[in-house]
Amino acid sequence: MLVPVLFLGYLTYSAWSYVPFAEFSHGARAQHAWSCGLIALTFGALVSGGVLFAWRGTDPLTPRLSGALAGLVGGVGGALAVGIGCPSHEAWHLWAAHGLIVLALGVMGFGAGRRLLAP
Repeated sequence: MLVPVLFLGYLTYSAWSYVPFAEFSHGARAQHAWSCGLIALTFGALVSGGVLFAWRGTDPLTPRLSGALAGLVGGVGGALAVGIGCPSHEAWHLWAAHGLIVLALGVMGFGAGRRLLAP
């Protein structure tokens, strides 16, 4: 639970500008956040899938927790990889397009962990 919270804190600290949500949620800003989020989700899913593949069948006790960890690893990896090339440093963009990916992949990893990581 601490990894996504700390990552959102990091994104908040690294934001250069803050606009109202009503301004962010329409037009080019929202479109850029969607495309950035999809790219981060794709890269993060690839990393999470690789970790889950490497760990398949290895956790008889807590496969869901290990799956969530694999999802968080992929989410942070995908968000940071996209963050290197992303020109936007606006807070809502970082939270929605980069930060929520970490949470989403953690939840997906939690769901996939029992199926993939249990022997």
